Amino acid sequence: MSTHYVKIGPITIVQNNCSRWLWVLVLGVYSCMAWGQSNTRIFDLLTKLKLAQHDTARMDIYLQLADVHIEEGNSAEKAINNANLALILAQNYKDKRREFLALERLTRVHALLTYDLKAAMTFLNQAKAIDTIYTTVIDRVRIYGDEGKIFMALNDYEKAQRAFFQQLTIYEQLHDHKGIAAVNYELGQLFFEQKDYRQALAYFNKALDLYNEFNDMRGRMYALNALGQTYGQLGDYTRNLQHCTEALYLAQTLNDHLQLAEIHVNIGYAYDHLNNATEALRYYTGALLIGEELDNLRIIARAAREMGNIYRQLCREEEAFHYYAEALQAAQQVGSKSLLKDIYESLFTLYDENGQEAQAYHWLKKLVQIKDQLYDEERTRQLIHNQIRYETEKREEEVKLLRARELQNQIIIQNQRLQNYALIIFVLLVLAGVVILINALKRRKAYNELLEKEVQKRTAELQRYNEELAASNQQLEQSNAELERFAYIASHDLKSPLRNIISFLNLIERKVRQNADPQLLEYLKFATESARQMHQLILDVLEFSRVNQAELQLDEVDLNESLVLALRNLKEEMSQKNAVVESMQLPTVRANSAYMLQLFQNLISNGIKYNERRIPLVQIGVTEQADHYEFYVRDNGIGIDPQYKERVFEMFKRLHTREEYQGTGIGLALCKKIVFKLGGNIWLDSEPGRGTTFFFTIPKQNDGPSQSDAPPSEKVSEHVSMHSPT
Repeated sequence: MSTHYVKIGPITIVQNNCSRWLWVLVLGVYSCMAWGQSNTRIFDLLTKLKLAQHDTARMDIYLQLADVHIEEGNSAEKAINNANLALILAQNYKDKRREFLALERLTRVHALLTYDLKAAMTFLNQAKAIDTIYTTVIDRVRIYGDEGKIFMALNDYEKAQRAFFQQLTIYEQLHDHKGIAAVNYELGQLFFEQKDYRQALAYFNKALDLYNEFNDMRGRMYALNALGQTYGQLGDYTRNLQHCTEALYLAQTLNDHLQLAEIHVNIGYAYDHLNNATEALRYYTGALLIGEELDNLRIIARAAREMGNIYRQLCREEEAFHYYAEALQAAQQVGSKSLLKDIYESLFTLYDENGQEAQAYHWLKKLVQIKDQLYDEERTRQLIHNQIRYETEKREEEVKLLRARELQNQIIIQNQRLQNYALIIFVLLVLAGVVILINALKRRKAYNELLEKEVQKRTAELQRYNEELAASNQQLEQSNAELERFAYIASHDLKSPLRNIISFLNLIERKVRQNADPQLLEYLKFATESARQMHQLILDVLEFSRVNQAELQLDEVDLNESLVLALRNLKEEMSQKNAVVESMQLPTVRANSAYMLQLFQNLISNGIKYNERRIPLVQIGVTEQADHYEFYVRDNGIGIDPQYKERVFEMFKRLHTREEYQGTGIGLALCKKIVFKLGGNIWLDSEPGRGTTFFFTIPKQNDGPSQSDAPPSEKVSEHVSMHSPT
């Protein structure tokens, strides 16, 4: 009767063929806690799902259920079902962020559990196609990890390494040490797959140091087991045992029986190569029984085969055949060709060493067949890899072409806009000339009438005075209009000589730079900078005058499109400061598209410019009222002192010097004029050091500005921002 010794933690059991049930009973009690913890999480989530009142909560629960099933690793179908339910709801509600998260889960489950790499890559590309404005940096960084795992499974190690390094760079910028540790572990696995064990050790050690730093027991367990396995491949079985034994203790503490079985196999491997068959059998037996308890056929097949190999080396053919048969049955059930190849090879060796040529030939034929099948599968996987690479490169080319077309369309739109502006200015000038001519004729006619009625009675004189008063009011309106046109024309005409001044200052500086007095160069620098500031001021005055002069043309404007255009214009500014802009779905309003683009661009730029955070954040949202929409643009910037609340929307009012923040002090005044011209109001709420929220309203039935509307300054909130206009 054969006897086996099994040890897990403090438990040591002497097991023979008659007392095996005792080990199963003890192992069942020992593993109940981990199984119970997993089921408790699933039960709690299912309870929350029944009580959920809104589909948004249901989407979040479906995503959490998918995560649990992926972590368990043995329920791919349930993980796919929950992720698909979240995806359908997100698409129905046009919730782009949750749609992205559901696609990421589907990518992960197909890459790690079903091994359907083509499906995994399809879902990955769908997730990457979603615009970054709907997702956070943390959301997007997980995609690089999924992409690295897919390419590692396809043996495309170069692309896998590139994806992992992109992920590592972002985590380092965010100072996310847990993410950095996880990526170092994945890089270790990548180099382990390439058999570059020295490089793998370096990354596993980095991961272990980080896991020790923030006391992540599960991460330490994975890193220690990986280090032990790597030292085993390098032939250093002493370190193999040292690291795997420490990992074994952590697995017992965490009740992680899947890792417990894997670690038992690794320790058995070390003892086997140290020629300690007794200890090797003890740990292989422990792995075998844990695998049977978890019904994990892969672990059963691996452990049983290794035990068969040891008994074969000990010339105990009966026990060797018994464990080979158990390994063969498990490998056939799980359908693993790589495991079957190893078992066929062991059976061939067993029968060949015992001189049983017929049986040896039978297993040799099976070994050759399975190797041929594995070769065919490798060719199929390579074809899939080539197809995925072709589709990926094709998609990248399509993206480049689409961007080129978008740039071309922007140029066309800009040219059309300039033509429209020129046409509008021409029409306005013609109308102004007609109005002036008509007024001149009216004044001449009124003057003639006054001469004719000079001798009339007192009532006629009173009527004449009333007519003169009406004419004076008309002249005042005309004078105001002419004053605004003068500001526009003066600013426009000042641009050309000012550009000449800047150009000649630059020429003088280059001419005298080599021999000039340093103080003279400094004077020239001050003069050039002042001229450039005046040039920017003139441009802003022109923009302000355009809004005042332009005839209001209202159309149905999709504010989501206006926001996308504004973000494209601010792309460089956002990139320089690592800014993030988040927005909810915006409505379609009756307004002017050019005005709305200017409004969003100025408010978002304001929130990014006056912001000292590591990651400036601007959030945009809207609430629907009975007769209007109320929008908000919230930032996490520097905030403002309340004493400046009456000045923030005034023209040329700056709360900071140009050395601190660039700008001319017109941006918020322009925003105020745009909103008021559309018939709405604008105000703000702010707290120093915590940020500012700008509010503005747009009427649903918009006919332009209303005379009864209160000026925006009367609706300014109790707290005011310290932001200067752009």
